Amino acid sequence: MAQAERRSGLLLLAGLIVPFILFAVTASRIGRWPSLDWRVPGELLVMVFLISLAPIAGTRWPTAPRWLAALLLLPIAIIHYADVEGPAVLGRDLDLAADLDHVPSLIGLFAGAASPWQIIGISIAAVLVPVGLAALIAWSLGAIERGLLGLPWPLRLAPLVLMGPALIGPNRFVSHETSISIARQGETVADAWRLTHGDRASFLARLGPPPATERDLTGLGRRDIYLIFFESYGAVLLDDPGLSARALPALARFQDKVTRAGLAIRSARIASPTYGGGSWLAHGTVDAGTWLANQRLYQLETTTDRPTWGRIMTKAGWQTFDIQPGLKTPLDHAAFWGFDRIVGADDLNYDGPSFGWFGIPDQYALDRSLTLPRDPSRPLFAQIVLVSSHIPFHPVPPVVTDPADVGRFATHPEVARLVATPPDWNDLAGPYMESVEYDLTVLADWLPRALGDTGVAIILGDHQPPALIGHASASHDVPIHILSKDAALVRRLGDAGFVDGAVPTGGAGTMANLMDRFLDAAAAIPAGAAVSKPE
Repeated sequence: MAQAERRSGLLLLAGLIVPFILFAVTASRIGRWPSLDWRVPGELLVMVFLISLAPIAGTRWPTAPRWLAALLLLPIAIIHYADVEGPAVLGRDLDLAADLDHVPSLIGLFAGAASPWQIIGISIAAVLVPVGLAALIAWSLGAIERGLLGLPWPLRLAPLVLMGPALIGPNRFVSHETSISIARQGETVADAWRLTHGDRASFLARLGPPPATERDLTGLGRRDIYLIFFESYGAVLLDDPGLSARALPALARFQDKVTRAGLAIRSARIASPTYGGGSWLAHGTVDAGTWLANQRLYQLETTTDRPTWGRIMTKAGWQTFDIQPGLKTPLDHAAFWGFDRIVGADDLNYDGPSFGWFGIPDQYALDRSLTLPRDPSRPLFAQIVLVSSHIPFHPVPPVVTDPADVGRFATHPEVARLVATPPDWNDLAGPYMESVEYDLTVLADWLPRALGDTGVAIILGDHQPPALIGHASASHDVPIHILSKDAALVRRLGDAGFVDGAVPTGGAGTMANLMDRFLDAAAAIPAGAAVSKPE
């Protein structure tokens, strides 16, 4: 009898291993992968209690309820794991209600960058892993049940006794990691449901007051203005020693080249509403002058008549372009953003090799932006979205020095090999840094040509790079640079928080304040102010 009870006890312990891991997984403080919280999961105690009801009665649960329980536990475990891994992979918390919409895009990203064998392997795993996990959970539940049934009747009551600590709440002995994850993600779903079903007023209040629309911008004269979003260009480049060793020399080269071309430059750090992805939230926050921290607020903003940077500049007499090389379908809510013209991938007429997810290299897109037909009687306000530094950061286009070869790469025969080589998903930091260096190089060449004697450029990151590269930061800051040959104007536009040069050290607020800050500074410029040269 003692031997049979020992076997039952071992079977019970074996059955507890899988649900313990599912419930106890927690975010890692060090490293890429999650850790285990070695406290007893309260959810595990509740589950064992429910299983024990049949053994207490001297019987077993039918097979169907056990499999049903396994199929219910599997999505709970997946949501919990995704919630825990969100900060490690994205560098931000998971927002289930919004992030589920991006799953098809992520699948497309992987399919476009992976080799055929990688796609086949992942496709097979996508079927076998969930089935295998469900079967393993079902086996574990059955093992717990059989183990309890083989114990003496008084020991079968132990789960009932342990229910008390399970219901008290998290403490030094009991954790509730899974319940916390499910509650947090359930709130994102409930939040989305409330907005969809008429709770519009409270969400409008979250947007805050709209930016002012009336500005006298005559002091800007007929200056062309470029607002350039630099994909995944985050302050972690400066804060992480593993990245700054390459980033600081790249910024020094960038600064040296633009200043030798006669441009003044001032830089700062500015907070983005998103981290690791969701570039459109950053773009929308800047263009709307409103903090759009999630997809719900972004979508709500586009249903209002609130002012945008594009509309304000159009009203003030500028011709406005929104140039997005990664835009392959018509832009949603294009009328709201108020640009005269949306320039997508098809409008750029690129037919060269495909680099990364979006295909078009930034050097080509920047060069094409200077040849787009425009109204010579109006100054230009052009928003340009760079894409070459988007995950998976591979392949990084070579910098082409022959203007006639931009987009063809005849002078770079290695391109065929580059585009045929899939990314190494286990080593993204190197390609990430190469892509940043690439964009800084092509920007340094392009800016003097684009700005001429009077133009102004604002270059800023959209968000920090995904933590998947192996480097992360607690900050949502990104670098921002203001450049022009008019040194006095650069000082006006880049005042508090900005420093001379390309390496930002101070903070300039948030992206939600950038439009008002720029327009207020521009409105304060006396009409006909003289253009000054860099010191």
